[in-house]
Amino acid sequence: MLRHLEPGTYKLCTIILAIFADFQHPSSDVIANRSGISGQLFGATVLAMITSLPEIATGLASVGLEDYEMAVSDIFGGNGFLPVLFLVASLLSGQSILPNATHQELYLSCLGILLTVVYLTGLLFRSNHQVWKMGIDSAFVLLLYVLGMIGLTFIEVIH
Repeated sequence: MLRHLEPGTYKLCTIILAIFADFQHPSSDVIANRSGISGQLFGATVLAMITSLPEIATGLASVGLEDYEMAVSDIFGGNGFLPVLFLVASLLSGQSILPNATHQELYLSCLGILLTVVYLTGLLFRSNHQVWKMGIDSAFVLLLYVLGMIGLTFIEVIH
């Protein structure tokens, strides 16, 4: 489906995505406050999904093209680059930002590392077994993610 689009269409979609990204943060705060969801939980679920839309679109398109290598490369490549943003944030603020991380932020960072390790393990030890029509690693990641979000609510109550 996407391979039939004109080259200019991709540029237009990129521009539209960049424009709406500016509205993302203020509207996310309003939605989180009105729904009664904490900012950390909203960011770890809804906002994470919204910011992953480019990877989701690329992943779906590459699966449609049966180019699974592109899907895996896009997802791991994007996530592999994100820690570099700590360097950018530190340079812009003039100080290290990691010592100022909250308990929730540290928890979510560890959860992200754990989920990545599960997928990397799935890449190393490949299995054809499936659970709920997905690989064992994906089913395990889904379970860990749900448990992680439940755990995040307890961390917010404690602190």
